[in-house]
Amino acid sequence: MPANPFRLLQPDGPPPITSQQLLQYLETHVINLDTLLKDLKCTTDDVAYVLQHHDTADMLRLKVQLVSVQIRLLAAQYAPHAVAQLIHLSNTSEKPEVARRAATTLLHIAGIPTNTAPQPADPVTQLPPKPPFELTTELEEQQDAMCRDLNVVLELRRLHRVDFTSIPNAEYPRFATYIEEFLKSFPPKPKSPPLPSSNTSSQSPPAAPIPFGPVKLET
Repeated sequence: MPANPFRLLQPDGPPPITSQQLLQYLETHVINLDTLLKDLKCTTDDVAYVLQHHDTADMLRLKVQLVSVQIRLLAAQYAPHAVAQLIHLSNTSEKPEVARRAATTLLHIAGIPTNTAPQPADPVTQLPPKPPFELTTELEEQQDAMCRDLNVVLELRRLHRVDFTSIPNAEYPRFATYIEEFLKSFPPKPKSPPLPSSNTSSQSPPAAPIPFGPVKLET
């Protein structure tokens, strides 16, 4: 069976660095591979061999265990101070939410369950639906009158170059009085018949079809 070409072989002779030296260097430096090789005066094969050596794995495992034990000891040492801080927050905090969370955390630490029944949600006030907008005959007449007035203003501006924007706001009452007196000189305009309502159920009968005779082509 041919040898695995990807297997890292031990370099000729003992590597110039040990597992302890490599881990100690990595703990105290934040560098790239080229700087590491230059500082430790070794090759990539030396570094790969030391990293895969069982001494390196055992030493790394021991360091991780020591760190875990140290963290647990520190947590146990400062736990009374943390509990005292929680008690202080629950008694003196000006924010009710902070005090509530501090008290809840204390109960959890003591092993006292704090599960409470969920409170019913506040009923949502439903507003009555808005009635659909209906265009009444009165509104239609008002819209038609406004369109006619606008048409008159546009025609006066286009044909006679009358600029209504030049009238000062303070002169609006006098101008309106003059227009009213001028319009009184004309006979009143007859009112247009009311528009048929779209809501009426009565409909006009369909028109009778127009009879068509045979088509005669003139020659």
